[in-house]
Formats: sequence, structure tokens, C-alpha cells
Amino acid sequence: SCVEGTLGDYGIIAFPRVHGVDDTAALAAYLQAEHQVDVVPGEYFGKPGHIRIGFGVPVETLREGLTRLEQGILAFRAR
Repeated sequence: SCVEGTLGDYGIIAFPRVHGVDDTAALAAYLQAEHQVDVVPGEYFGKPGHIRIGFGVPVETLREGLTRLEQGILAFRAR
């Protein structure tokens, strides 16, 4: 698994830990540039190694985004 966290009962935001990545600012820049995925790096919240993900979008958009997120994290870790 690339990320680990829990979802709250309400809301449209998740803040998972990204396995194998400490610099999530660099990850966020890479994801946006190479995989067209926007996340907010945990460094903005004093939590390096985490990302903020919003999921208040249509289901198909979410599926596509999560697929690209996973592919992007795997590619970033393999660099």
C-alpha cells in the first residue's frame, strides 16, 4: 500500500501518511507535473510524510485520480 490513514465519518478530506516518502512537498510537485494530480503536502501542516487529499468529486473522477496518485507515488519512490 502506498498510503495509510483513516477516513472520518464526515467531510471530503483525507490526510494519509505516504509510505517511503518523507519530503511530500517534492512529491506534490512531482505528482502535479508528471501525473496531473494535485495534493497538498503535509509540510504545510507541520506533518511531513503526509498529504492532504480532497475527494468531493464525482466517483469516476475520484477513481481516475486515485489511480494516478498510486502510479505517481510508486514512480516517485522508484526514482
